[in-house]
Amino acid sequence: MTITVIHLNLSDEQRDEVNHEGWNCATGKAYLDAKHYGKYVEALELGMLKPVALMNLDADCESDLEACFRDTNHIDTDWTENDTVIFHADQVRSSSTGDIFADAGGELYRVATFGFKFILESDPAWDDINAVSYDFSMPFLEGDKRGNGKAAV
Repeated sequence: MTITVIHLNLSDEQRDEVNHEGWNCATGKAYLDAKHYGKYVEALELGMLKPVALMNLDADCESDLEACFRDTNHIDTDWTENDTVIFHADQVRSSSTGDIFADAGGELYRVATFGFKFILESDPAWDDINAVSYDFSMPFLEGDKRGNGKAAV
């Protein structure tokens, strides 16, 4: 099964805004709403969701999610060196709460505090999140898993 890993991140400018104005500013609230409550509409509008990797996993659905989480975390080594990584953006971090895993069938799962939460098609952000999961720019180099680092949203 192929899974697209979508990370929830603040840009440098957004990070500066939160550091200056605090988490109660609109940017901070949008980030925290997405990270802790799965409310992604504002985070999407602010460009906080970026596809960062494609993973190839061999397991059933729940095991795929667990394997994807394990394989996108820096545990003993840099996760980008794992065999399950097909492609990754230039700058990545370990997967965390609020990140999204999208399977090839279009099902979306939010990394929760414990396990994963299925994102329903009725969710107001479902279409936009699904569109993000397929919006990679991937010129491959022979034998290299890195793309050009310009995973666009």
